[in-house]
Amino acid sequence: MSTSIAPVLVAAAERRLVARLRAAGAVSAVRPVAIDAANRLEAVRLARLQEAGVIRPARPGTFYLDEDAYDAYRAQRRRFVAGVVLLALVAGIAAVALTIALTL
Repeated sequence: MSTSIAPVLVAAAERRLVARLRAAGAVSAVRPVAIDAANRLEAVRLARLQEAGVIRPARPGTFYLDEDAYDAYRAQRRRFVAGVVLLALVAGIAAVALTIALTL
C-alpha cells in the first residue's frame, strides 16, 4: 500500500464502521448490534476503535458507538495532525533560513 494513500484508506474504513453502527441505531448500550469487519483494514480499525473506547461492547458479541468518545478521539487525532504539520512547517522554514544564511 502506498504511503500517500494509506491514511485515506484507513479513514474510509473507520468512517464505514461508524456509519454502519449509526445506520443500525447502535449509538447507545440500549441498541447494540453485532458488527463484523468487511476486510483486514476494517478489522484493524475496529480493534483500534475498541481500544480507544469509541466502539464499546454491550452484550456478548454486540457493540455500540459512543458518540462522545468518537468526537474526543477525532479531536485528538486532529490535534496530532496539526502538530505534525506545524512541525514540518517549522522544519521547512528553518531549512530555507539555513540555506539563505549559508549562501550569504
